Amino acid sequence: MSLKRLIVRQLDNSMGRPLLAVLSTARARSVLGEVDVEIGYDQRWFHRMGPYFVPDGASFDYYDSTICEWKDQISAYFRNAQDYWFGHYQPKPGDVIVDVGAGRGEDVLPFSCKTGVAGRVLAIEAHPVSYQILDKFCQLNKLANTTPIHVAVMDCPSVVTIDDEDIWEANTVSSTSTGPGTPVRATTLDQLCKEQEITRIDFLKMNIEGAEAFALRGMTDAIGNVRSICVCCHDFRANRGHGERYRTRDFVWRFLTENGFEISHRANDSRDFVRDHLYGQRRS
Repeated sequence: MSLKRLIVRQLDNSMGRPLLAVLSTARARSVLGEVDVEIGYDQRWFHRMGPYFVPDGASFDYYDSTICEWKDQISAYFRNAQDYWFGHYQPKPGDVIVDVGAGRGEDVLPFSCKTGVAGRVLAIEAHPVSYQILDKFCQLNKLANTTPIHVAVMDCPSVVTIDDEDIWEANTVSSTSTGPGTPVRATTLDQLCKEQEITRIDFLKMNIEGAEAFALRGMTDAIGNVRSICVCCHDFRANRGHGERYRTRDFVWRFLTENGFEISHRANDSRDFVRDHLYGQRRS
């Protein structure tokens, strides 16, 4: 470990963090050539670019290379939402969006901004670490129309396990409560909608790494209240050799069709994971 990193580690405590925040903010401004950037600590480290905050780790772990990535970070959130979701569904002020597999808030921010003060976003995330970051993301950015919920969405109430992958986006829920991974409470979308008093869903996004069949089986009532939906199937992971449990596209297509949706997909997209996105529009 270098002397610099050793000093940083020594300062990463309640007494040293204010100084560490000032020094690292000055470094970030130098690296980015931006004045309106900040590094701070509020229960966990965070960085701010302009008006937007992004929570980071529980310990100080900043390098010039990671700081450089911040310049396009927030704009990428909005750009990706437009690419993945808003091409088939255009959110309006007052809409209700349910985000199953909300991750660390990447889509929640554009969902919240687009639906406005009269809208509502339900942000559901199963992994405990990702949920902690998601919850802090909503707090720091004052997303008053967004409700983060820590639960796995399955076909019945239970306790399941979720992976702890190095690439957190790939964390997968297992339908059992044993084996490797972190235990997490599971419930159904029917139950969640009942608890949250949601009777209309203008857009349902589901991106849960192969557990989509379980989640859809658990919304026999709520599916009738959905107007637009996108289910991110994961057959591409099965094709990459990650296991047949990820091959859900046929089931999802059949489920949506049987429940009154017209299905479309981007069959010619160069990205295999986008080709597995199934978009449904409620038939008139």
